[in-house]
Amino acid sequence: MKKVSIIIPTYQHLRDCLQPCCESIVENTVFDGKYDLEVLVVANGCTDGTQDYIKGLGAPFRLIDNPEPLGYPKAVNMGLREAKGDFLILLNNDTIILDPKERGNWLDILIEPFIKIPRCGLSGPIMSFSPEAQTPFLVFFCVAISRWAFERIGFLDESFSPGGCEDIDYCARATKNNVNFVEVSKRNGNDGDKKVVGDFPIFHEAEKTVGEIEGWKEIFDRNTEIIRGRYSGGKGEPKKAEDSDKSVTCVISTRGRYYTTLPLVIMAVCNQTAKPKHLIVFDDGEHKDLRSDPVYSHLFQIISASGISWQVEFSGGCGQVLNHIASVGMAKTTWIWRLDDDNVPKPDVLEKLLFHVKENVGAVGGAVIDAKSVKRPHALASNSIGDIFLGLNEQWFDYPKGTPAKEVDHLYSTFIYRRDIAEYPDNLSPIGFREETILTYEMKQRGYVNIFEPNAVTWHFCNPEGGIRDKGHDEKKGEYIVNDERVFASHLVKWGVRPTEYAFAVLKNGLGDHLAFKSVLPLFREKNKGKKIVLFVSIPEAFYDVTDVTLASIADAESLLGDQVIERMNVYGFIARNRGFDKGLPWAFKNVYGLNGEPERGRFGTDEVISGTGDTIVISPYSFYPSHPKSYPYWKELVALIRGIPGKKIIQIGISGEERIEGVDEHLLNLPLKKIEDLISKSRCWIGVDNFLQHLVNTMSKIIKGAVIFGVSDPNMFGYRYNKCILKSRRYLRPDQHDVWTGVKQDKEVFDSSEIVFDKIKEMLI
Repeated sequence: MKKVSIIIPTYQHLRDCLQPCCESIVENTVFDGKYDLEVLVVANGCTDGTQDYIKGLGAPFRLIDNPEPLGYPKAVNMGLREAKGDFLILLNNDTIILDPKERGNWLDILIEPFIKIPRCGLSGPIMSFSPEAQTPFLVFFCVAISRWAFERIGFLDESFSPGGCEDIDYCARATKNNVNFVEVSKRNGNDGDKKVVGDFPIFHEAEKTVGEIEGWKEIFDRNTEIIRGRYSGGKGEPKKAEDSDKSVTCVISTRGRYYTTLPLVIMAVCNQTAKPKHLIVFDDGEHKDLRSDPVYSHLFQIISASGISWQVEFSGGCGQVLNHIASVGMAKTTWIWRLDDDNVPKPDVLEKLLFHVKENVGAVGGAVIDAKSVKRPHALASNSIGDIFLGLNEQWFDYPKGTPAKEVDHLYSTFIYRRDIAEYPDNLSPIGFREETILTYEMKQRGYVNIFEPNAVTWHFCNPEGGIRDKGHDEKKGEYIVNDERVFASHLVKWGVRPTEYAFAVLKNGLGDHLAFKSVLPLFREKNKGKKIVLFVSIPEAFYDVTDVTLASIADAESLLGDQVIERMNVYGFIARNRGFDKGLPWAFKNVYGLNGEPERGRFGTDEVISGTGDTIVISPYSFYPSHPKSYPYWKELVALIRGIPGKKIIQIGISGEERIEGVDEHLLNLPLKKIEDLISKSRCWIGVDNFLQHLVNTMSKIIKGAVIFGVSDPNMFGYRYNKCILKSRRYLRPDQHDVWTGVKQDKEVFDSSEIVFDKIKEMLI
């Protein structure tokens, strides 16, 4: 169960804002056993009865009261300091949560991106764009922040008090700290003046209270200047692309798609908000005269009525490369917009591409998305020329609205390019494999910039019938690809490009397993020296202190590698296939990845193990939950015995929803791994079960000895010998140590009694 902290700063307006907001949270929040909720209401300068109202509500509402008006950033920061949640939600008091039956559970919608999108740490219903900072940002009337992101970005900047532009600053800092943020509403709208409503289940009466602040316009103008000076170099005006000749010829090379996708493409060209000057259609197929055709007679009239001159060229059936070479000579405009005959651009595509035109720009392309398989951005997607063989082009993915454009090495499929510097290779086959990459990277080699604009979306229909690369070229497709790859390889040599080599590891398992893998990470680096290391992980926080690897999600691994490759990297699959294996997890990882050498600090000990010197004893009592078969059942009795040792403080660590052991002095939930390490480093010792803690301690620079209470799991496989590994008897060990624990019941008889455990660890405690 995840802890969620909702922080509501409020200043007056109890009856018309805060009370309806709180009531809507109670009525329209679905928990389903997933969330442990706390609602922190930060009253700053309230004299309208807010304090008594919140106290009267009881749990999960809690009052944080300040007698003076603080303003939004300071009030929110007060709440953040008190919040215990894995997820932190900032919510204005002038919002109302709507019925989940109509639009879905608001908590699920906000939190889902943190699970599915790599390095996503902020989400909210509305994304906007700041011309002063030249960055998209989430509007903070409702925003969720993961604990992981908060640890990296920090608190709101109070220099923006009493409010205004702090959300722009926070999102800019998120980008600086490599934290992604997404808009979770698919559309935005309004319901009357300043009442923002989208398909996200929330109603927002915007700026209900800030308008009452004296001098609000001057405050907002001041904060805008702060943003401008901080992120735009104080230049005052937003950056704009330099003006240039933006005349465009659109070129479509087609074959056998007269009555499928070609009319859609032509109609989409006519509907552009920024229209090309001229259209050339290269007919590489049957050479039909379409002027009297009932469909095309209308289309040609529409083209002309749109102010676009046009021509149809009957080409020789030799493929799209020769057509594109011919178009460079035929076009009279500065720019050429190449479209495949199954590329259907949205109406604003050409306008968005032309926005980036400057004298140093060679080509500009947008996203090219298969409508039947819209994909979220992949962590490894790259248009770097070194990553070309990875097969994850950045243009294939659907990005959150407002994602900024970026410079890239090369472009794919459809884009605009500068005609006078275009040099198509003339030795490619008729299918033109790698044609676009060679064209655009040559421009980069000559000093021009290629730009990817993710907000310019073209739908790729992926029509299986017809097409410039189909029919007549099918029989020789294999031969053609070999030829084109040979041509491309020669270009790579000419450019001096060495394709990136990758080393992948997949950790589709728990936190303890992630931490055990860190023991062999130095060996993994050594084996794969010179390669780019990518770890596909379930729990990115396990590698918070590792900077020389790329982290990606398990979903990314599944889309790139497939199930068979992932299974070969399954450490428990290895243990299942090698039933005689009785070493520790680090040794299992070593075998899975074929590594040489000994894992750092394996179960055979290390010189860096020390005894703790503090007065604190840290306990981690559970493996997932109290009744789990690996959880020790006699903690209450054991804690009572430990309390008999004078001068010792017992701290229990765990996650939200875990039972607090009677007799502990402090119960700390949902601590980041770094804080757990700091706590352990200052302790006398620690006591746990077979869970993540022993593996975390094994990654620390100085290892504090601890005790681990085992019952049915094998300390030879999951423990470290420098710790006190307590096992009642090996006859109770589960036969299949690699299997999942679902459905296995806890058996108290497999554990030593509290008296026996205490006797075995007493020496460590004193």
